[in-house]
Amino acid sequence: MQKGLISVIVPIYNAEAFLDLCVQSILAQTYSDIEVILVNDGSTDKSGVLCDNFAKKDVRVKVIHQTNGGMNCARNAGLDSAQGEFIIFIDSDDTIDLNMYECLYEHITKSGADISICGYRSISDYQEQIKRVPPLYNKISSAELWDNYLKNPEYAFLFFMPVNKLIRKSSMQVSSKENEFRAVRFPEWLDSDGYFAVDCITVAKNGIIFVDEVFYNYLIYNNTNSLSDNYSYEKSKEFYSYLQEVLSSELPNRGSDIDRAIKKRLSADLVFHVHRSVINRAIIPHKLKWRNVSDVICSSASLSKKIASIMFFFKLYSLYRLVFRIFLMKQKAS
Repeated sequence: MQKGLISVIVPIYNAEAFLDLCVQSILAQTYSDIEVILVNDGSTDKSGVLCDNFAKKDVRVKVIHQTNGGMNCARNAGLDSAQGEFIIFIDSDDTIDLNMYECLYEHITKSGADISICGYRSISDYQEQIKRVPPLYNKISSAELWDNYLKNPEYAFLFFMPVNKLIRKSSMQVSSKENEFRAVRFPEWLDSDGYFAVDCITVAKNGIIFVDEVFYNYLIYNNTNSLSDNYSYEKSKEFYSYLQEVLSSELPNRGSDIDRAIKKRLSADLVFHVHRSVINRAIIPHKLKWRNVSDVICSSASLSKKIASIMFFFKLYSLYRLVFRIFLMKQKAS
């Protein structure tokens, strides 16, 4: 393990249209002590060739070619190969700002924390949304982070995504019931990456530091191929059940708050995925029940999300698309 070295892990599957922008944004970082691990997960397009070309041009790039096993399998292959003191991920169709790694590294080393977390931009064809970290500028414990989650479940995406976090590799050990330790890894039998982030946060014994900057560009393309689904409501329930176990262990006296936050977040995720399916004229992943609508109405500060949940409950999909098109036109006009 090389001190100061950041291992950047990029899982890749049929990403030739986006890969150059992604990798160039990594190689151009103001913090240059990095190794870039490109994991070609059985791509059938020219992604593999592009990966090899990057390795020929820059000695910091390492390429792993493997048969297709899914994103989490690719990420684990990158973890197994990583030589750095720190780990960070980026998806192959996203980009990062030039000083992201320098800033996250500075905060994690100065504070002695195990994880530094920044905000991200969600960029689509019609708008840009910015998600900032909580206004906490001192190092906090995992229990304090989960307490902030209970106060505002809207922080869920920031906490559960792996790509906006610089992680100290030596901290990535989780104990089992037999008091043995295993390395934190992505569950290869599931599509969700939330389990990994939850485990890393929970075992961060030296704390977490928030960086009040927005560095990561999460790019959303308006076509069905870009959906981050295979969304499954049942799998989502499994994840939030796991999260509930973790929170109950970390915050044993907050049972009712935990239960309420879990239900609200599960419903909010469902509404989000129904929205994307409706807009893209894809198969609707799950029918909303009135309790889902009620959860969103009670928990969301966004009027548009409340209206959307009501329209989805009554299956007013065509009307919703019309309203959304009007919204887009107004956004572009402004």
